[in-house]
Amino acid sequence: MYELFEHTADLGVHVTAGSLDALMADAAAGLFAVITGDPSRITPTAVERFVVAGHDPTWLLWDWLREAHAAFELRRMLLRDFDVAVGPAGLS
Repeated sequence: MYELFEHTADLGVHVTAGSLDALMADAAAGLFAVITGDPSRITPTAVERFVVAGHDPTWLLWDWLREAHAAFELRRMLLRDFDVAVGPAGLS
């Protein structure tokens, strides 16, 4: 679950989840809620697979959100639904 809140850097996203997989998925959902304003308006047309290497959860979160944001910035992709699995080698 994510929650947007006002912050001195414009806004913040607070994420809580019962598992690391869910936390990564909800963090990405929060990011795209900020980008789109209303993610429910996104109509899925394709499935995109991301693989992010790493084992430290903090850096894995950083790299994952950076990868998702790069998909938006560089390829103009709007992402909506996230099925994330974190394993010993990273995230997919």
